[in-house]
Amino acid sequence: MSSAGEPPSAPEAAAAPVEKTLSLWERLTPDERSFVRKHRITEVCSSLVFSTCMPHWNSSYMDLVKGDTALMARHYGASASIISCFEMFTSPFVASLSDTVGRKYLAAFGRIGWILFFGGYKIRDRSLPFRLWSEVVCWGIVQAGVWSIFAAQHSDIFGERPTLSSEIKAADEMWSSIAKTIGPFLSFACAKTVGSYFSEYLVSAFTAASMITLLSIPETLMDDRPVGNGAWVVKKDRKPAHRKKFRLATANPFANIALLFRNGPGLRSLATTSTIVFSINEIWSTQGTFRCGKATTLVFGGVFLRNNEPFAKTGSGQR
Repeated sequence: MSSAGEPPSAPEAAAAPVEKTLSLWERLTPDERSFVRKHRITEVCSSLVFSTCMPHWNSSYMDLVKGDTALMARHYGASASIISCFEMFTSPFVASLSDTVGRKYLAAFGRIGWILFFGGYKIRDRSLPFRLWSEVVCWGIVQAGVWSIFAAQHSDIFGERPTLSSEIKAADEMWSSIAKTIGPFLSFACAKTVGSYFSEYLVSAFTAASMITLLSIPETLMDDRPVGNGAWVVKKDRKPAHRKKFRLATANPFANIALLFRNGPGLRSLATTSTIVFSINEIWSTQGTFRCGKATTLVFGGVFLRNNEPFAKTGSGQR
């Protein structure tokens, strides 16, 4: 037998019981597995929405500005700024409201803004002013707070188990990346068969599917967790728990900014870095089109079609 402080001999090591490493699904309760699957379906549908919509979204934009990509960039920048101004107030308001009334319905019905924007593309694309106000109403008001509440649902269940939470989110990201790869091919198939406009209806259907999935998830802000166990189990006699009284004093952007900058250098650095990164992303997203000016030839990888043709004609009539 090995003395104290020495590693065990080979026979002793072989005789020692081997602890079984449980898989991700084995560490979850049945209710948690159901939650993770449905949340993942929702995230996949959302990724399909934003990867499938882009070709016709940009093509219709180009039609409105008659090929003037600098005008498109200015309009995009203006609408993004107005949307951000609205979301500064609407997102904290809705997110705080979810702490009081629950997550489920706010997370689902906020996505109606997506359906209005994509499904109502004929109204949206009547003119640039219509486009501007469609974006502001649908994205800045109706869908405000959707992603914050979606993340809060996950934190309600797995917030006290960070390692498990990170494993789930990593797997979610993998499936989301796969969906983002599939989306452009779906859009291309629509353009080649029915017409590029059909992708707008397709993403509306994906959005409706995500709403139905979210509505099938039990409310996460309930007293479901057994005492002494971090696992989430849906009880038959469910009662609201962890609800906060709604206070307008904390449901505004200024309270959130104060929270970030008053609670240590770590949060201040994180807030400052995030602000810089988002600012760079917005500048990057428009600088290319500003440089183009008014374009006469626009080729979007054979995907952004006009009259079901893969390339736009140049001024000389050549392709």
